Amino acid sequence: MGSVDTIINIIEETRDYIIVTLPIFIPEVRDCEYDQGEKPLTAEQIRKFAEEYLDWKIVDLEHEFLYNGQVIGTLMESHITTRPQIVKFIDGTPREYPTGTWFVTLKITDQEVIQGIKDGHYTGGSATTIERDDAEKLRKILNTHVPASTKSKIKRIKCFL
Repeated sequence: MGSVDTIINIIEETRDYIIVTLPIFIPEVRDCEYDQGEKPLTAEQIRKFAEEYLDWKIVDLEHEFLYNGQVIGTLMESHITTRPQIVKFIDGTPREYPTGTWFVTLKITDQEVIQGIKDGHYTGGSATTIERDDAEKLRKILNTHVPASTKSKIKRIKCFL
């Protein structure tokens, strides 16, 4: 696979929320930050990233949480594939994902984001890291302890165009 266009799979939809599943990182595949210098990740790097994310579980829009404090939903499930997996997403196209792909299931409660997903404006997600200084700011915002496993960065997931 070359560059990937992640697709959201809608699992459940109500008036108040939408539950979606999507791949976050795929081993050795360029993601949306590749053009900004980010390198494709190995399956081991993805596993570690996914584990560290569980200390934070922030789901924001466009990497904006530190700027606006807005959370658009919650993490329901996070898993790493242990074998190649074929997934049929909202566009109807089956895609094969390799061992080591990180999938999440999110409950999105922000009505504008829900509408954006339905309209095809938001088609996937990504994860990012922030520096330790920003992690300290985030700790203050959340009034929580920065876990010892967080050496210099924290993890969060964003939805993107």
